[in-house]
Amino acid sequence: MSLNIELLESSFLQIKAQETEFMAHFYKTLFADYPEVKPLFANTHMGKQAKQLFKSLVLVVENLRNPDVLSNVLKGLKPPKFVKEVSLEKIANPLPVPILFESRRKKIQRFLSLPILNIQKIWFPLIKNWLTQNFPENQRIYLVIDRTKWQRKNLMMISLGTSRE
Repeated sequence: MSLNIELLESSFLQIKAQETEFMAHFYKTLFADYPEVKPLFANTHMGKQAKQLFKSLVLVVENLRNPDVLSNVLKGLKPPKFVKEVSLEKIANPLPVPILFESRRKKIQRFLSLPILNIQKIWFPLIKNWLTQNFPENQRIYLVIDRTKWQRKNLMMISLGTSRE
């Protein structure tokens, strides 16, 4: 299926003249059809967000005939930094148990310290189950498991490689 550039350009010209209305309709429809994404915009200035999205659309449509321009812009983008941290406090805070916060935190700490919650009894069976469901028995696969401590964070990484044969 080829891209009908003329149709995209001509239809976007009609939208371009009504930027504010178009973006308001876009976000209204987005939040109505996918209410689960609305919290992602909780701390966002929606006017600025809409302007940035529209500027991106203008850039794409105006350069449909110049893919090198789009390629260079995309190469220049830096991925956002997402830092996900889990602490006992973050887990204990919303826990719906009618006890004091410190007691909830200690309860979680004791639970996570149970001997049964170890890599051999929890993670290895999960990995084995996933592998048997997704790969034929005679296919050679390479599973690399690494655990390290970086700064004050424990990291576990699992990589899977297969032969190109």
